[in-house]
Amino acid sequence: MTTFQDLLSQHIASSLLKQQALGDFLGNHNWGVDITAGTVDFGKGCVYPIQIIGTESDINGTWLWGWANDASGIPPQLLTCANTLRELGEEQQIDILSQAQLQLGEIDGHLLTIVASGVCNADAYYRGPYDGGAVFFLIKQSPLAEQAPTSPITLINMISSVISQFSVQHRLMVQAFLQQQGYQLTESLTEVIALSPSGHTITITFDDMGRISNMKTSTGVERT
Repeated sequence: MTTFQDLLSQHIASSLLKQQALGDFLGNHNWGVDITAGTVDFGKGCVYPIQIIGTESDINGTWLWGWANDASGIPPQLLTCANTLRELGEEQQIDILSQAQLQLGEIDGHLLTIVASGVCNADAYYRGPYDGGAVFFLIKQSPLAEQAPTSPITLINMISSVISQFSVQHRLMVQAFLQQQGYQLTESLTEVIALSPSGHTITITFDDMGRISNMKTSTGVERT
């Protein structure tokens, strides 16, 4: 049975890499959502389709999934990804994904939308603040989908950042992340060796607890 922790571990690194790319791409910007058109407008002709995932309320400290937000009248076509998460939650008995409303705390809109971004193969996600809360939505069909392959050094730095900030399963995170980035894996009990299509190698070593103990690349960069 898959857990929310499994899903977070599988998708967090790639989703955060997408967020870095989004930040670099947008720079200083404004934003506006057209619910009828199903798009976000960041200005300068940057208009892209979206999927509404949910909202955070600053007033009562809760998260509300988009599919449960009847009051906002969100068109069904903008809730496809949110419903996909709900169906996954029901199938795998993950209450976090299938309960209409959640209390914010260890789980928040960012973590939920990180998972949504990975599961639904979005280009990135966006937190749009408004008076009293924020809306979280996925971005689709943007130039971010055509980004060049990421360097091994950047991938290692992302892995280091994830394990220093989040409680994830190290090996599961590494396996999913590097495969999502196009690497082929060769594994042993204590090591994952990842080979990119361009011939770069990343070697990651794990301790007896399954935690990352060392990372190195064929370019000579090493992290411990």
